[in-house]
Amino acid sequence: MVYLSALSSEEVLALSNSGAVQDGAANVSQYRNVSRIDNWGFNAAYGLAFFERRLRFDLNVTGAKTRINNPDVEAAIPTGAPQFFGNARISLDPGAQLPIIGLATVFRSGSLSDRYYDGGFARPPVAPQSWEFRATLSGRVPSTRGLSYRISTTYSLAKVAPYNIGAVQFALNSTSRSTLQPINRLYGFAGLQYDY
Repeated sequence: MVYLSALSSEEVLALSNSGAVQDGAANVSQYRNVSRIDNWGFNAAYGLAFFERRLRFDLNVTGAKTRINNPDVEAAIPTGAPQFFGNARISLDPGAQLPIIGLATVFRSGSLSDRYYDGGFARPPVAPQSWEFRATLSGRVPSTRGLSYRISTTYSLAKVAPYNIGAVQFALNSTSRSTLQPINRLYGFAGLQYDY
């Protein structure tokens, strides 16, 4: 894993003496390799099916405790990644050329933003937990061999992702605030597929 490390004043002075950076340079960063990442957790899945598999339910849950184990890295928890996430799906195939109905939801726990450790903000930015819901109708187009359709819409309760955007990547003073990346909260699509 590669991370962006803010160099200490001693490291900046050494680079300045060698001519690698200009004298008086401030906020110097360098990409470095992390020597070790400890990760442990669980992954669980459960599924049910009824009525000759026409009604199905599936659940997946993943929990992870990840820590960066490197004395040179201030960050203990990686940024941008949730420590807990999962999804649940249910589908109904009523038969008789009626559309298959699918519903799904995805949950992600809160995530530290990519400027949580090095941004210098008075309130380090954190993206809140998120729920996303999706509904889908799919099936074969009647009286047309090989042609199928899918219509889907997705709605997210979350408003932002854990990535800082805009001109203010680092705090300029104690009142500077980070701006997290907005996400599309409602979108949909429709598609046709032809198998020959």
